[in-house]
Amino acid sequence: MRIEPAGESGCMLYLGEQIEPAVCARVCRAAALIRHRLGACVTDLVPSYASIFISLDLSRTGVMAFCALLREALHDLDSVAYESEASGEVMSVGVYYGPEVAPDLDEVAQLAGLSRDEVIALHCGQEYLVYAIGFSPGFCFMGNTDARLKVPRKASPRTRVPAGSVALADRQTAVYPCVSPGGWQIIGRTAVDMLALCQRSESPLQVGSRVRFEPVSLEHFVQAGGQI
Repeated sequence: MRIEPAGESGCMLYLGEQIEPAVCARVCRAAALIRHRLGACVTDLVPSYASIFISLDLSRTGVMAFCALLREALHDLDSVAYESEASGEVMSVGVYYGPEVAPDLDEVAQLAGLSRDEVIALHCGQEYLVYAIGFSPGFCFMGNTDARLKVPRKASPRTRVPAGSVALADRQTAVYPCVSPGGWQIIGRTAVDMLALCQRSESPLQVGSRVRFEPVSLEHFVQAGGQI
């Protein structure tokens, strides 16, 4: 565990080096403890991968004083039980993998030495953890994908990626919540409004949430509100 000041009104808490479930669980546990034990001094928490940015209420504490308080508050981090704010349920996201909405699926299959159907089966064959939310509001970085689906970002990012695009990069997967530029490999599209879900007061999508993708037909995709 490492604690460092971050600007004039915040600090960074570092809890690991790897993108892995054990570190994500540690981040979630630390965030819960900070809210419970030091919440009066905190205005915002931003958990991400292996760290947490903590924004402080300077009318109640100073940065250096809080860093000392934080170290003491987390002395039992690896032994205390906690209740995560992330839902214990697995969120299902239906994905249409048709060629009309999956411009990079063939390239991913070629890079992986797999067929299109095998790529889809691997992508849908496991649960993913939300490790971070950022880049744009509602953009959930999820992992880790099957090692066979580890692919690089596009050499030339697109200037416009449609909302709902499901994509891969390295060993992560994500859904573009709104129209934006992007360099990930697009393999499908969902009708689920990720931005609206993330903006709900009790969102099912938080760091530590679990997500599973499920293949759906074009008819189901359109009926759910998806657009080609």
